[in-house]
Amino acid sequence: AQLMRHFGPHYAQWLLDAAHGRDERPLKTEHEPKSRSREITFPHDTRDPLTLLSVIAKLSRQVASDLAAHHYAGRIVGIKAKFDNFTVVTRDYRLERASADFILIRDIAVHCLQRVAIDRKLRLLGVKVSELEADEGQRGQSLSLF
Repeated sequence: AQLMRHFGPHYAQWLLDAAHGRDERPLKTEHEPKSRSREITFPHDTRDPLTLLSVIAKLSRQVASDLAAHHYAGRIVGIKAKFDNFTVVTRDYRLERASADFILIRDIAVHCLQRVAIDRKLRLLGVKVSELEADEGQRGQSLSLF
C-alpha cells in the first residue's frame, strides 16, 4: 500500500514483482559488446616515455587481436591513464570509419597519450576501442592528424 501511494499502482506492482524475482521477459544470455579494452597496472609507477610507448603498443596489439577474433571494428580509440595520486584521465579520438587495424589503434593511442600532461608518474595505462560494429574487412584507414 505504501508503494502504491508513493509510486502509483503500475510501478508499485513492478517493484513488488522484482523484489520477489518475478519477471516475464525472456532471458537474454548474449549481448553485443560496446567496447574492447586492455589495461595494465605498472609494478612500479612510471613516467618513462619508452615504457609508456612500449605498453601502448602491447595493449593496442591485444585490443586489435581481440577485435579480430570476434570480428569487430570500432570507431573510437582512446586511452585511460591513472596517476600515482589516483587521478584518472581519458582521451579519445573518433575515426571516420570503424577499424580493427593494430597500427592505426597504436598510432591513435599514442596521439591520445600525447594529449595528456604527464606531470606525475603513471600507475595504470589502458587502450580502448569503442562504438563497435561488425568488421566488414575495412582494416586500413589513412591518418590525416599527424
